[in-house]
Amino acid sequence: MSRFRQPLLLQPGDCIGVAAPASAFPVEAFTAAVAWIRAQGFQVRHRPDITQRLRYFAGDDKRRAEELNALLCDPTIKAVFCARGGYGTQRIIPLLHHEAIAAAAPKIFVGSSDLTVLHGWLQRHCGWTTFYGPTITHHFGDVPTAAQNWQHLWQAIGQPQPLGTLASGDLRIIKPGRATGCLAGGCLSLVHASIDTAYGPTFDDDTILFLEDRGEKLYALDRMLTHLAHADVLRHVRGIIFGSLALSPDEPNPADLDTMLADCLRDFVGPVVAGLPAGHCDPCLTLPLGAQATLHTDPLDFSIDTAGVLP
Repeated sequence: MSRFRQPLLLQPGDCIGVAAPASAFPVEAFTAAVAWIRAQGFQVRHRPDITQRLRYFAGDDKRRAEELNALLCDPTIKAVFCARGGYGTQRIIPLLHHEAIAAAAPKIFVGSSDLTVLHGWLQRHCGWTTFYGPTITHHFGDVPTAAQNWQHLWQAIGQPQPLGTLASGDLRIIKPGRATGCLAGGCLSLVHASIDTAYGPTFDDDTILFLEDRGEKLYALDRMLTHLAHADVLRHVRGIIFGSLALSPDEPNPADLDTMLADCLRDFVGPVVAGLPAGHCDPCLTLPLGAQATLHTDPLDFSIDTAGVLP
């Protein structure tokens, strides 16, 4: 049984709230995504000013925080999806209504990339199981893989059974072993930036750490992983699974990715696997952070062993 509080599963007809806690986004893509989700049989609610822009943000910090506070505390909203990632979620953490959100019934929260900040905060302060998965402007609407992304999401938030084995022929063994623990993590650069903050992921002594990122060079990934080790974060981790790690197009040695991972994690005791199709990729899996997971390399397998939602 999960140590985190699970939300109720999503059912057709339920109301989904859309938030934009981070970067601004193309209005056309947003409109198409909202219409697409409604066509799946759900109500969708968002603030009229969600399309505001301030520099690279979806409006100022106050607007973005008020939007999230309202959605997370509204009992008629069954799930909160995010318009996109980008940057800006860190800035609104001090403006969130901590006590009110923690006192509310847990609800489905879905997002990735910069939303890693909110996953960590909701787990640490509210004890919620959350879902690392699609953002609507990147994964729904006119996106060719929208149906696949929705299928993966629905398996995680619309059915009260464990996901089981997440089959992928792209998994690669970096270090062998077997581990079972509570799934935590997200975008590596955000996990790295959240160390010793109020929104850092919860790492207990039986953690399976999921990490993904995009657009970084090898040396930057090396630096962040080395920092996690030096900050003593990895001593709480039993196994590591990497999702999408699309390198910067300027990276001169992309073939060295697995070698770098093995080198950085040479002192890590536990299995390390790369190539899970989750994170900055399309189509993408949805992962219930806070669920129990098992990672082993003989045979090579990654499974989610507890459900992320309640019936």
